[in-house]
Amino acid sequence: MAIQSVQRALDILSLFNGSQPQLGIVDISKLMDLPKTTTHGLVRTLAKQGFLNQDPETKRYTLGLRLYELGTSLPGTLKINQIGTELVQRLAITTGLIARIAIWDSNSMLITQSLFPTAEYYPYQQLGPRIPAYCTALGKAVLSTMIKPELVQYLTAIELTKFTSQTVTI
Repeated sequence: MAIQSVQRALDILSLFNGSQPQLGIVDISKLMDLPKTTTHGLVRTLAKQGFLNQDPETKRYTLGLRLYELGTSLPGTLKINQIGTELVQRLAITTGLIARIAIWDSNSMLITQSLFPTAEYYPYQQLGPRIPAYCTALGKAVLSTMIKPELVQYLTAIELTKFTSQTVTI
């Protein structure tokens, strides 16, 4: 059983993205199909907790820094990073290349850690980017382990887009 106000708050946060980085109360109200008073209460609560930020001039909202703080602490809590960091760091040093740890999520690879080929251990723990699996070596390695029905399901669920001249789309 979902709690309606929590669900609505999460839905509001999910409205913001790269093509829609700023929204006003009226915008949010229309997109959520909620009364402005309800929307205003939810947005004010999110802003008070730092999950949204209001521009004092335009009165429009953007995602708040509290989300960034939570996001930057997530990679350190992931078991795959805790277990794989030392081995992947050695791989980076040995090859002289950046080595990455990623997880399969929503038909793509989500980078959880990038390790640099330096003697100093310094993992870069920002989540992302999310990369389509078919156009990255890391993703192709994961795709190669799938059984045929999983691979067919993946290929029918995505649209192959050419990101570079080397991207295979056929």
